[in-house]
Amino acid sequence: MLVKLLPDQIAQYWDGLKQAIRQALPPIVQGKPVEDVLNNILTALLEGSMFCWALCELQDKGFLLKAVITTTTMFDACSGAKCFLVYSMTGLVPLSQEDWIDCHEAAIKEARRTGCTFMSCYTQNPAIINTANKFPGTEVWSYVYGPI
Repeated sequence: MLVKLLPDQIAQYWDGLKQAIRQALPPIVQGKPVEDVLNNILTALLEGSMFCWALCELQDKGFLLKAVITTTTMFDACSGAKCFLVYSMTGLVPLSQEDWIDCHEAAIKEARRTGCTFMSCYTQNPAIINTANKFPGTEVWSYVYGPI
């Protein structure tokens, strides 16, 4: 089950969430002090311009945290399109195909709720790319970046 965390939950569990988010920061943050980037993410999460999700599984002794995902929306001024961006996603345990499908369906539902017309993510993970290619209408593009 994918759960959207509330700001007070983010604040309470920030130390653990921060470590998970740090593992999946997109390449655009390279060259910037990581702690500054994480503080910017925390600010965005607490003010509501970014969201944090926990993929959990109910077990006998409580919940197993399987993945931490952050999302935000972006507006492309040239096309007028609003994009639901999966900014980071860290699997803390091996994820099943069912987990991926649940996350994808929840992301689509949230993207539609927020008025987005498409969804994107940063990844170099071949398993994520292969899984994404299985969803109808998905196109995988390369993002090229380099220092200036």
